[in-house]
Amino acid sequence: MDKLLPRLKNLLATTSRLALDDRRHQKAAEEKLAMFRNKIGYPEKWRDYSSIKVSRTALVKHGARDVYERDYIQQAGQAVDEKEWT
Repeated sequence: MDKLLPRLKNLLATTSRLALDDRRHQKAAEEKLAMFRNKIGYPEKWRDYSSIKVSRTALVKHGARDVYERDYIQQAGQAVDEKEWT
């Protein structure tokens, strides 16, 4: 990934098709590339599953679903956390 972004940036600068188009298209492409987020590997912030109670009578998926629903309800109306993996 460390080598990919500089190569893509170089490709944008040297691509003849973009050179024929308007300069603002090339600038927009560079801005989009600058916003790229590397999400390969592990998330920066892990979900907390400590509230899930595991027992022989309860299915774990219901507890996990409750945690997801609680998190989404808490996030409603707030700014999007770009570092969170969904």
